[in-house]
Amino acid sequence: MQAVINIELDDKVPGLDIAGRYEFALAAVRKYFTRSVAEISLVEYKGPHGEVQEITAVVVVEFHSSGVVANMAFDFIARECQQDCIAVLFDDGKGELVGPNAKSWGDFNIEYFKAPSIAKLFKEAA
Repeated sequence: MQAVINIELDDKVPGLDIAGRYEFALAAVRKYFTRSVAEISLVEYKGPHGEVQEITAVVVVEFHSSGVVANMAFDFIARECQQDCIAVLFDDGKGELVGPNAKSWGDFNIEYFKAPSIAKLFKEAA
């Protein structure tokens, strides 16, 4: 299976610039997923209080475990990156928010999700 995850690269990891936060997020992902490909993207959407812009690590991962086991790994990644949650879109089209405070963010909303241009290339290469 494959999934695309969005990890916001905000300043919760002190002392790192965007490139450092990106590498930190990728290191967290690669602890749990040996096959991954990523890019940095600007995610823009209209939130409840106006326009929102977030610099985000958009990562495609491949795994051979169940969705439950993958979600455990996504939860660990969210915690390591000090995020309330990360957005996950599985290759079957199911999306969810996973992390220690995911419920406080409501339901997964595809309008806020960034699918990478590399996802198509990764899928073709698999």
